Amino acid sequence: MMKIRSLFAATLLASSSAAFAAAVPFDLNVKAIVPSATGLAVWDNTGWSTSDLNMAYDHNVKDFKTVGGPLNIKGGNTAVKSYLVFEPKLLDASEVIDMEVKVGGVALKVGPAAAVDVATAAEATGGAIKEVQISAIEPTTGYKEGSYAGAVHMMFESAPPAAP
Repeated sequence: MMKIRSLFAATLLASSSAAFAAAVPFDLNVKAIVPSATGLAVWDNTGWSTSDLNMAYDHNVKDFKTVGGPLNIKGGNTAVKSYLVFEPKLLDASEVIDMEVKVGGVALKVGPAAAVDVATAAEATGGAIKEVQISAIEPTTGYKEGSYAGAVHMMFESAPPAAP
């Protein structure tokens, strides 16, 4: 009886170690930034921007619901400006839906020359929370059936803090 138990234990141990013989990699990318105490910082404190934003279609009003969330903005002692890097569009095969992007109720336009203030110097110095709102602009031909996807790329800038 002892030999049978020992043989069973040895077989179980051998089969267990064989089950763990395959290696499976699991990689993560990690970033860490320590911002300047007087420099510009823009961040999402709630996590809304870390996932795809689902712009749901409202069948009752036949339009898309606005998506977005709060954005923290802190800068030196100058106003913070923002602009879009390129036109935000939702694309599906041959169809296009333009989007409007607002930060703190201010509509953003494309390019640095079109930058607009999204936080005053006083707001930026103390830190401000501004709501980002992204909405669809209905094409003149109306919304066409499809599965759309797109991206919004914003740039935030402020002048360097004035020297004391």
